[in-house]
Amino acid sequence: MGLVFHYTRKAYDFFRKVSSLVFGSHCSSRILLTDGNRILVVDQGSYLELPGGAVKPGESFEDAARRETMEETSIDIKVGKRIREKSFGSVLEVMFRAEASGDGKPRGSWEGEARWLDIDKATGRDWRFDRDIDRLLEK
Repeated sequence: MGLVFHYTRKAYDFFRKVSSLVFGSHCSSRILLTDGNRILVVDQGSYLELPGGAVKPGESFEDAARRETMEETSIDIKVGKRIREKSFGSVLEVMFRAEASGDGKPRGSWEGEARWLDIDKATGRDWRFDRDIDRLLEK
């Protein structure tokens, strides 16, 4: 079970800088974007994942969330509140709520098929890192 961190932004930035110096980039930023009864996902075929990925050195979690979402889905987003911080081994992941600020039409990338999926269908699918998507949707 991962640790949950409840520190300030300054502490997150410090952890990110230290971990990137020692281990390389081991911080991840993801978003949870819903539109009515739909959720934005990257479909890998055998599992789903939320848009996001590695935080680059010197990049904030929010900037990484915007960049990764654009790369994976072609959707420009406005990053909202933090809804979760969790560690997966040596990786610290920060997750945000987000809203689309463009046309909201996903386009896939090498990461997988980006698409809107009915929440009812999404909750019954396998998720990368065994995410409890129902619990995240409550936040």
